[in-house]
Amino acid sequence: MEANTPTSAAESRLLAFMEDMHQWETSLIDAQKSSGGTYFDANKDALRASLQGIYQTHLTPKERKNGRVAALNSGTPLAYNPSVQKITTSEILTPNKKVVIETVYPTFMEFRRRYTLVFSNDRWLLDKREDFSPLKGKWTSVTL
Repeated sequence: MEANTPTSAAESRLLAFMEDMHQWETSLIDAQKSSGGTYFDANKDALRASLQGIYQTHLTPKERKNGRVAALNSGTPLAYNPSVQKITTSEILTPNKKVVIETVYPTFMEFRRRYTLVFSNDRWLLDKREDFSPLKGKWTSVTL
């Protein structure tokens, strides 16, 4: 990522979201392990509130009925890991309004992901995520 490019602020927002989500996921997994598996059930409201805070900071404000806040899911491999997941391309779809950023996330297999960010209220916000399906040969929508 180069500073001062038209997409650098959008890329920074995406990386900040990934970092916050990575911290949320790893904290949850660590707490679940150290509690003997009881942490998640005992702390659902706090987990949902902390996740909602991340979403309010980084995502467009819209209802996500099937999103992670509703489902409160986490697992391995982690969904986000900015130290491993790398930005491969950034494309401006609409100047100062919409950017698509593609990443590659090598876990047990290589995931290609595409994030759409929109510029709203003087900041970039994530609007959607898509994963590339090698079986289908196309991008498929994934809930955030």
